[in-house]
Amino acid sequence: MKTGIVIMLVLFVVGSISHADEKMPATPKFSDAFNKMKSLKGTWKGTIGSGKEAKDMTVKYDVTSAGSSVVETHFPGQPHEMVSVYNDVDGKVQMTHYCALQNQPTLKLKSSKGDTLYFDFVNGTNMNPKKDKHMHSLNLKFIGKNKIVQAWTEYENGKAGKTNEITLSRVE
Repeated sequence: MKTGIVIMLVLFVVGSISHADEKMPATPKFSDAFNKMKSLKGTWKGTIGSGKEAKDMTVKYDVTSAGSSVVETHFPGQPHEMVSVYNDVDGKVQMTHYCALQNQPTLKLKSSKGDTLYFDFVNGTNMNPKKDKHMHSLNLKFIGKNKIVQAWTEYENGKAGKTNEITLSRVE
């Protein structure tokens, strides 16, 4: 029994070492818009909303999967934490938003103008987009290297609803 375990461990270690020596695939060329998303890596703080309804918030951006994905975390560590994952699909940035509404809309870059990226809904899971409330569009404006403004627009019953504006500044 012990001999079998030792043999399995040796095979695992040898396999791990030989796998670690394999060359990584060539670095893909990403779109300018995706490279902009990658430049957000870090922790950002700011507010959602304005006036008396403004609330403080934190957003974290991490680059992962050998640089091929950007993970955006709204309200990290909070009960209403939400995650969006951005990646380049055929030269266009696409993202899936894992929402506190318990659905997962996917948005794709529709256009970019100047320092603003415009994303629009393409499909989603765990929802009927014709009637269920979901995030349907995102405008992301870069203001220099250390400030961004996000405008998320909700849809419900096939119509645009509230737009939530988030103003963020990089803190790390």
